[in-house]
Amino acid sequence: MPKERFSLNNLPNWMRGRFDDTQRFLMLCICAGVLCGLVGVSFHLAITGIFEALFHFYQGLGIWALPAMVLSPALAGLIVGLMIHHVSPTASGSGIPQTKAAYYQNFGVIKTSEAFWRFIIGTISVAFGNSLGREGPTVHICSAVSSKLGRVFGLGKLRVQAMIPVGMGAGISAAFNAPIAAITFVFEELLDNFSSKALGGILIAVVVAAVVERTLLGEHAALQADTTFFHTSWWMLICLVMGPTAGLIGHLFTQSPTQVTRSFQTMADHTELGKAGTRRPKRRPDGSHGVSLQWR
Repeated sequence: MPKERFSLNNLPNWMRGRFDDTQRFLMLCICAGVLCGLVGVSFHLAITGIFEALFHFYQGLGIWALPAMVLSPALAGLIVGLMIHHVSPTASGSGIPQTKAAYYQNFGVIKTSEAFWRFIIGTISVAFGNSLGREGPTVHICSAVSSKLGRVFGLGKLRVQAMIPVGMGAGISAAFNAPIAAITFVFEELLDNFSSKALGGILIAVVVAAVVERTLLGEHAALQADTTFFHTSWWMLICLVMGPTAGLIGHLFTQSPTQVTRSFQTMADHTELGKAGTRRPKRRPDGSHGVSLQWR
């Protein structure tokens, strides 16, 4: 069988004729690292740019600056809520549960449109001061990019599924300048067991994404710490109390959004049912009234 001639339009078939499945997967891991690195940096810059522009705008409001800052997250919540309801319902949530669902239930297939709208909605939400953070949206967006890359180049279902942890690790690596932590994050959040086979592709992607991020943003640490400011002292015993307290508060904080979301969803379901059907009296042939359920 003659091999395909090289051309950009025929690149997937050209690669399929010259490289086996493992070689193509490793090549795409490198490409995923580059693309996810660019996407992660773009997401970071978009959030930072809008936040700084808003901060300068609020500074010029005088006495109205503080009320404007306080109401800014609420305004973002209104905008995001309307966009999720009318434009992209799949963009709700943090992004990590949606990524897990795609990995385990749909062979890693995530629509590119979901990633696009999550980029827009996540940027608005975080830049306006809401506490969502970049982690969840970055995971979902970069996983969608990696999944699309695998599908475009004709990988099998299992290989497309394997591109999800690759994109997840690359996104976290680029977003937080933490390639080693990104690998740990993938095995903690997505993969149920440690696999050296999965580690190879993830390792390549996180390193490439970190190189892209540091090339564009420079060398910096996500959290700055100087050892000259830390000295052992008796007051550090308070950590024995702060640790369990922070764990309890963190648990309550992570559970409360879920409970509130379920409450609002239940209210919405009851409202829809109330609109869908009502009980009306129905006149029987003999002239008496009976009650029957009629649906509008």
